[in-house]
Amino acid sequence: MAPSKLPASTGTAAATTPASSAPEFITGLTAADVKLNLERRGFHCDGPVALATLQSWTCKSSQGTDIEFVVEVQGKDSTRIRSVDATVLQYNAQPSDAIAAEFLGFIATLPYENAEPARARDWVRSNIAKSGSELTIASARFELTRANTGRAHILDMIAVGAR
Repeated sequence: MAPSKLPASTGTAAATTPASSAPEFITGLTAADVKLNLERRGFHCDGPVALATLQSWTCKSSQGTDIEFVVEVQGKDSTRIRSVDATVLQYNAQPSDAIAAEFLGFIATLPYENAEPARARDWVRSNIAKSGSELTIASARFELTRANTGRAHILDMIAVGAR
């Protein structure tokens, strides 16, 4: 009997690998990758700070008093990263999805094993105005959240097997 073919993944559904065997860390991503990419953009980074079971690094930047960018990285150590959470806060009268899309699209291109940076960036740009959009690429699940006011946009990049 010939083995049955499974449908190809569209990248929009949850990972098909059972959570128990899915990687608990974003394979190949390091804290240094995140920090260096952000410091090149003028961010100030701190950490690691010891949490209960993880370590945390935080990078921040702003554009005047109107826009703030915050990225928090959490991992077991600097080479086993569980998540990267990026937030764009806009305090101005007319918040811009374009500003959030540019920055969060950049975060989506962070290097890790089997990453698809162009696909991830394009997905962020296409879904920036929505809340609750998800995409899985290799060992990372991307989730976009947008406040109803448009003043806050969040991109969570989480290991598919993280608990």
